[in-house]
Amino acid sequence: MDVPGCGCPTSMCNFTSPIEYKDNPLACRFITPPDTFGITNNLTEPICDALLNSSAFETEFGPESLRRSRQSYQKSTLLPIKLRAGTCSESIEEERACMLDDVPSSFWGVGTVYDVLDGCGGLGYTLPTTNATVDITLTCKSWYDENITTGYDDELSIFIEKGRRGLANPVCEGKTTPVLTSHDWIETSPGRRYMCYDFDDNGEATYSIFFISLGNEPCNGPKPPPSSGGCIIQKQNVFAFLLVVSSLLMF
Repeated sequence: MDVPGCGCPTSMCNFTSPIEYKDNPLACRFITPPDTFGITNNLTEPICDALLNSSAFETEFGPESLRRSRQSYQKSTLLPIKLRAGTCSESIEEERACMLDDVPSSFWGVGTVYDVLDGCGGLGYTLPTTNATVDITLTCKSWYDENITTGYDDELSIFIEKGRRGLANPVCEGKTTPVLTSHDWIETSPGRRYMCYDFDDNGEATYSIFFISLGNEPCNGPKPPPSSGGCIIQKQNVFAFLLVVSSLLMF
């Protein structure tokens, strides 16, 4: 089964008013102007098919696309986020229903993180049930773990906290454990993945936070080529062995 919302037609996406994309499937956020990748809203093609079949999208976010400044990492798209009242199961059902009117949502909070690799930050919301605050912070593990130096060894870290506001952010210092990481992605096919997280608001309501990623995975890079060091050593050992044998034969 595909990523929830990916199968909705591109004609559902709002190409004129990016601010109002919360009423569309979350996948529409990837083609919000000006980043439309040549896709128009008169297509009936599914959103993610249109994107991943686009040569412009492939050039920008395909497997061969590396970051200029940190070439051990692949370029990745923006990361859209949707916070809603209800469980992950309900959120996924709503996305798959392409936001039909018969699947209403009682609360929306929609946002976008544009570059996870170069920072540690995110979005803050006030929940309508109790007026509690919730902070969603995203970064790469390498931000707080100096032992990680390449994209292949890195991973996405997502922290979700209630009741904290202020400039000091302990999660960016690696002082708490992320609630979601790259290992939680559900990849339905190459280049398509999603994850979701449920949390409780003081026993009065349940909320879910839904994420989609297309193209290259955030905080990731290609596998490094295999080292040839072992082969060189082996050849040297063989050469040394032949020299010893030759010397013995001379006697």
